[in-house]
Amino acid sequence: MPLDPATVAHRWFEEAWNQGSERAIDELSADNVIGHGLGEAGNDVVGRDHFRVFWRNLRTALPDLHVTVEDTITQGEKVQSASSSKPPISAKVWACLRAMRA
Repeated sequence: MPLDPATVAHRWFEEAWNQGSERAIDELSADNVIGHGLGEAGNDVVGRDHFRVFWRNLRTALPDLHVTVEDTITQGEKVQSASSSKPPISAKVWACLRAMRA
């Protein structure tokens, strides 16, 4: 039985980000996952392997990152989540992370 989108969103942040489970990327994202604005110069990252580069960079830069899902809105198979993080991630940090390469 497939998971509902809100459950996937909660598991994504808890497992991939808070617990640092790289396996969660494979389990909870599509092969052609798109990370909008997460690549170099604000470009999209497309595919698990490219997303994994961003994920590793962020986990390395902020090893104590903890994300809390504050709310989710679902419509069919789509989900939007509102989240907060500790430490907060500034625009400057996002720009540096996008510029990093594995």
